[in-house]
Amino acid sequence: MKIIPRVIQNERPCAFQSNRIFYSEIITSWTQMSDALIGFIGVIVGSAATLISQYFAHWLQTRDAKARDLKRRALLTHLLDNPGTTGWRSMATLSGVIGASREETARLLIDMDARRNEAPNGSDVWGWIKDHPLPDAKDET
Repeated sequence: MKIIPRVIQNERPCAFQSNRIFYSEIITSWTQMSDALIGFIGVIVGSAATLISQYFAHWLQTRDAKARDLKRRALLTHLLDNPGTTGWRSMATLSGVIGASREETARLLIDMDARRNEAPNGSDVWGWIKDHPLPDAKDET
């Protein structure tokens, strides 16, 4: 960027002026550019600090949930591997053992490749898909 100083007409040059050029204007323009640069750097640093702090806060909040989910999955795996005489486990038993809500337990079970029984009596029982594959669809037309 080329700075063109202003030449003042009909003014007497002094010790800081040469050829009727005010060097204070040059210094002022450089100062304004450095202020803008410092402001821009401040914006970049502030944005980076905000992103880092948000990521760290999210990590702190989710690390406990991930560890808790791993323990719950291990319990659910043990329960579904030993289903008892019926071959199924009730949702009340599953959610009660892991200490989670029905929705949370269902989320974990679906992630683990388990499914709910399609019994017409409406019982809320679950088992492994590998042990209880879905029946073939019947033509209902």
